[in-house]
Amino acid sequence: MTNSKMSTPTSYLFYDLGTSGLSPVFDQILQFAAIRTDANFQEIDRHEFRIRLRPDIIPSPGVLLATNVSVLKALTSGLCEYEAVCRIHQASPAGYHCRPLHQCPISQRLHP
Repeated sequence: MTNSKMSTPTSYLFYDLGTSGLSPVFDQILQFAAIRTDANFQEIDRHEFRIRLRPDIIPSPGVLLATNVSVLKALTSGLCEYEAVCRIHQASPAGYHCRPLHQCPISQRLHP
């Protein structure tokens, strides 16, 4: 921040991404969950949705075990990746997780 005065945020967004693996280049976001709170940490809004696995992505076996989601369910349920990006932007217009936007797996496919 270039301004010497730091303003108090009006809200905080706590969020988590579930992915098909650990590589930001080869893996895909499969789940998004977020809770927005006011400055006193009282919940204002909540978001949670799954993203349909693209057919060119092979999820890590560890991810499938940890989430208890079958490959068939991952391929057939959830939002398409584009719709998920739109919803994530609505929930968190400032960015994604702890990575800069240009390193986000979805962003890399939408903005080559």
